[in-house]
Amino acid sequence: GKPENAWFRNIRNKRLSAAGGDSPAWQPAFDGRTLSGWSAPEPGKWRVANDGVISADPMENLMISHLFSPNLYTNFEARLEFKSSRTGNGGLYFHSVSVKDYPNGYKVMAGSRWPTGELWRHQDGNWKRA
Repeated sequence: GKPENAWFRNIRNKRLSAAGGDSPAWQPAFDGRTLSGWSAPEPGKWRVANDGVISADPMENLMISHLFSPNLYTNFEARLEFKSSRTGNGGLYFHSVSVKDYPNGYKVMAGSRWPTGELWRHQDGNWKRA
């Protein structure tokens, strides 16, 4: 079928504190206005709306698009808001590396095709529940 959107906003992260230390504050993962520094195999497909919502346009022949942060995150928590269309497919990859513009690593699902919060692992074209 025709691919549909998943929308994200208020993407924030924070480093986990050392044992007994104070918890750091949440930090925005992007500036809320642009995708400056971020990269994508199809960069023209991604946009930031006036309200700070990040989304990818549906693609006719390519059902997959990824957006890569310029930052390296280790030992962190992530928080985001998302909305999905009826058949939307989205998620957040972590502990991942880009291989031929596709992440190898873990993905927390955020969409309507799979249960939100379900954890999957992608490795060289193969998907497995984690």
